[in-house]
Amino acid sequence: MIRCSEAARQDPLQGTAPVRRFWWAIDHPGPWPAKPLVEGVLGDIASWVIPLADSPDTTVLLTRQRDSAAPRRVYRADTVDGTLAVGQCGPTMPDLTPTTETITLVCTHGRRDQCCAVLGRPLFDVVDGGRESSHIGGHRFAPTVLMLPAGIVLGRCEAANWQGLRSLGPDALAHYRGRTGLDAPAQVADAEARRIWGLGLVEPLELTRESKSAQVRFHVGYRGMGLDIAVEPFKQSSIPSCGQEPEVTTAWRVTAKP
Repeated sequence: MIRCSEAARQDPLQGTAPVRRFWWAIDHPGPWPAKPLVEGVLGDIASWVIPLADSPDTTVLLTRQRDSAAPRRVYRADTVDGTLAVGQCGPTMPDLTPTTETITLVCTHGRRDQCCAVLGRPLFDVVDGGRESSHIGGHRFAPTVLMLPAGIVLGRCEAANWQGLRSLGPDALAHYRGRTGLDAPAQVADAEARRIWGLGLVEPLELTRESKSAQVRFHVGYRGMGLDIAVEPFKQSSIPSCGQEPEVTTAWRVTAKP
């Protein structure tokens, strides 16, 4: 069987980050089944964790620290405001305190897709201070990384390349799927502007959507500079997960730029 990550090697990365504003990362020891947000898995935290996932703008991830004896923590990220809050995990909703921490999550959710375990585990082993995570989204781009609170999502991050990517400089652009606080066409415009200006992934850009039709136009600003970039959708056939049949999906590409 060809793994989905192998079949998707030619699929574009940019514009594939899951679109969510809020992310909850909740330490919970494994193993995690394919769909772990159920009472039988979560135990005494189910009563407050399961309702969090009801919002369409929110994703709840289960995470695992390297030190299994460390206190279990809960993080809530707002990727639009770029804020992160943290608390202690327990049977009731914790009080969260704003923090300047950043967290790096590596998807290793093998029971959701083989590629996440086979490729994600070696990457996790070299990510200092990282946490293993349940399904982030887009396992055909494994290994997949989510950085909070920025909401930066990376794909195809092989362990051998991680030391050169961790600073999120211009070289990381080749692995950039997008920011989760932006929708897919905005993610593509954001990435294209960074490529043109030679920027890494940390610098904040200002995106203004100037039209919304078959072709979506954006004005992108950075430190007094400006670009007008247009993107359009196209159809592609992709294998969404290992063992599944190909399906037609929508992707985005740049059609007009300076």
